[in-house]
This record gives sequence, structure tokens and C-alpha cells, in this order.
Amino acid sequence: MEYWQKLKDPRWQKLRLEAMKKADFHCESCGNGEKTLNVHHKQYFKGREPWDYELKQLITLCEYCHEFEHDQENQLKVISSYVHFDGPRNRDSAAALLSGFIGLTEYKIFFKEDDEDEMCCPVGISPWHWIFGNIIQMLEKYDWTKNSIKFRDDKVYELLQLIEKDSDSFVLYLIDYIEKNKKD
Repeated sequence: MEYWQKLKDPRWQKLRLEAMKKADFHCESCGNGEKTLNVHHKQYFKGREPWDYELKQLITLCEYCHEFEHDQENQLKVISSYVHFDGPRNRDSAAALLSGFIGLTEYKIFFKEDDEDEMCCPVGISPWHWIFGNIIQMLEKYDWTKNSIKFRDDKVYELLQLIEKDSDSFVLYLIDYIEKNKKD
């Protein structure tokens, strides 16, 4: 069956409608609510049917923004092409940082289930990469232009290595810091 025929399937039509409702029938890029809308897969995966995606993996776009999106080079794919397959800055570490940065915790294949006393973290890689991604997400709200602090890649990596070497001390430090800086 050709792709355009799959788009007529009721499972896709239902998911498509849910995505448009979530966007209040407006383009999620330009905000237009008058133009014809399309539901775009943010990323395609080999072997998946159009309806085998979560709503978070779809975006509602007007025809113009949809065409523009298809014409653009995917910057994430370009950057990913430079990431090592193994070693300290490998794809799993990059994926953990990115998932932490966007706050992704529900991806069942990538994350283990919560145990009673364990945090939910990426399977097979250091939870500190994921935690550090979360920290970076929180820090993005800080106005770095008011300070002389530079957010340098080598220092981030150095900090990540220190955290991995002595994670217990880091956790105790974080708990102590949070307790001291609580706002009532």
C-alpha cells in the first residue's frame, strides 16, 4: 500500500484529528487558523505506520509552514551525523542529554520503569547525562549575559566526568544546596 493510501486509514484520521484539536486548529508554527492544516510527523521511523506515533511526535502546520518544514535541512540529523558511535561523547550520551534537556521521561524503550527507590533514568547509560540535561534545561532561563560566566562545552564535559566519579557526594551537595536555598 502506498503512503498516501495509508493516510486515508481511520487510525491515521483519528490521530490527525486529535493533533489538530490539541493545536486548537491553528498552525503551531505561525499561529494561523484560517489556512488548510496538515499534521506533520516530526521524525519518521522505518517500519512505523503513520498512526504508530504519539501526539508529542506530531505537529499541526498550515500548508505553507508544512512545505517550509519539508524544504529545510534537519539540523538535528546534521549534528547527529558528527556524534561518535562509542567513547565518552557517544550517541547514547547525546540522546540522554537531549532527553533530559527536553524533560523526556516517558519513552518506554529508552527509560527503565521506576523502582521503589530508584530514579527513572536512561537504560544502559549514566543517569548523570540525563540529569545534566535537566540541569541545562533549568539553566536556560538564567540570563547569562549579565555575568561573565561562559557556558563552555569542555567545562560541561569536565563537570559531567567529576559527577560520574563521585555521584554520591554530588547528590549530597545538591540536597544540601536545595535545603539551604528553599523558599518558604
